[in-house]
Amino acid sequence: MTKARCITRIKRSFFPVLGLIFLFFGFGPAEIYFSNRGSTEFWFSYADLFLPLIFLSLGSFILLYIILLVLPTKGYHIFMAVIIAVTVLLFFQGFFLPNNYGSLNGQQIDWGKYTLRYIYNTLIWLIIICISILLCIKNWSTFRKVIQYIAISLIIIESISLLFVGLSNKETKTESVSGEVFLTTKNEFVLSNNQNTIVFILDAFDSSMMYQLMDEHLDEIKESFSDFVLYHNTSGGAIGTKYAIPFILTGKTND
Repeated sequence: MTKARCITRIKRSFFPVLGLIFLFFGFGPAEIYFSNRGSTEFWFSYADLFLPLIFLSLGSFILLYIILLVLPTKGYHIFMAVIIAVTVLLFFQGFFLPNNYGSLNGQQIDWGKYTLRYIYNTLIWLIIICISILLCIKNWSTFRKVIQYIAISLIIIESISLLFVGLSNKETKTESVSGEVFLTTKNEFVLSNNQNTIVFILDAFDSSMMYQLMDEHLDEIKESFSDFVLYHNTSGGAIGTKYAIPFILTGKTND
């Protein structure tokens, strides 16, 4: 490949590649974070995500460019068609084809309920990607101009959307409230006569075993644990006792 052709590819590929990278590592994570800012699930700041996302973005950007620069002409055209098709599909998947699987709280998901969704989602993706490839093969000169406008338009729309989401979702939790949560051994074994809440956390105990026991020996379980409540929707925030237990009890990580 000549130097002039290499420079031409770099220029023509910039916005389509940037559109995909920005959607995947910029808009996607930021939109999820700012839409849920202030919730107890996100105890960290966006700054904690920013540096890893920058490295992932740069790495992916460089990798895509390497692939685009080494491909033969026809392969380059097809790969560009796939890039813009995937970018558009990811955008519409997030806004118009959401996959709502309910609350992701660790409970097993009944994937069988989503079979039809898998089928039509897969068909939509295959059709759009095939159409994009056919259009690029049929008229590359027009196609390469159109995908520039598409990529730039999506970047602008996503940027405006992020600005709106960021301004409309203010931080709701205050540092003073979260700062009051702590663990202590004070009065650890002092109980009142009638007002006690004792929490047993069985470290490394698979809750599915408890469900199995309840299915097989429900009467015995009820009798033995008559005054107990099983919190089936609890999940740890990390692997490792010294991090998971404080998070379950306080909602804050052990830092």
